[in-house]
Amino acid sequence: MWRLFGVLEHARGRLEQARAAFVEGEAAAEVAGSPFAHGILELAHGHFLHKTGSRRAAIAALRLGREAFERLGARPFLERCDAELAACGVRPQQDGADDDYGLTAREQVVARLVASGKSNREVAAELYLSSKAIEYHLANIFTKVGITSRHQLASRIDP
Repeated sequence: MWRLFGVLEHARGRLEQARAAFVEGEAAAEVAGSPFAHGILELAHGHFLHKTGSRRAAIAALRLGREAFERLGARPFLERCDAELAACGVRPQQDGADDDYGLTAREQVVARLVASGKSNREVAAELYLSSKAIEYHLANIFTKVGITSRHQLASRIDP
C-alpha cells in the first residue's frame, strides 16, 4: 500500500508526500517481515530517488532491493533492479566476475592506485589526468562502492 501511495504521490508531483510514504513503507515492511515486499518497496523507492536527483540514495535503496530479490531468487525483479542501477550509472555485476562494484575500466585503475596509498596528485600524474578528473572519478567510485573515505576504499579494493 505504501509503495503505491508513494508512486501515486510522485506522479502527482507531491514529492514530500511521496518521500514520506516510502519511509513509512520501509518501516511497515520491516514489521511485516516480508523480504519480497521490502524488495519491491526498495525498488520503487530507488526509482523515485533517481528521478528526483538523489543518485547516491537511489543506488543504496536499489542495492537493498536487489539483495532481497537475490535471496529469494526473484530473477525478473533482479533484472529490474539491475536496469535501475544501470540508469544510475552502476554497471551490473557479471556472473562469475570479480567483485568490481560496476566500476568502469578507468575507475578501476584510479581505485587501485588510490587504494595503494597514492594521493590524487600522484594518481593524476601517473595517468596524465588533472587532479579534478581524479576527484570526479573518486566521487563516482565512492558512490558505486558505497563508501565515504579513502581508508574504506583501501579495505575493499585490492591495490
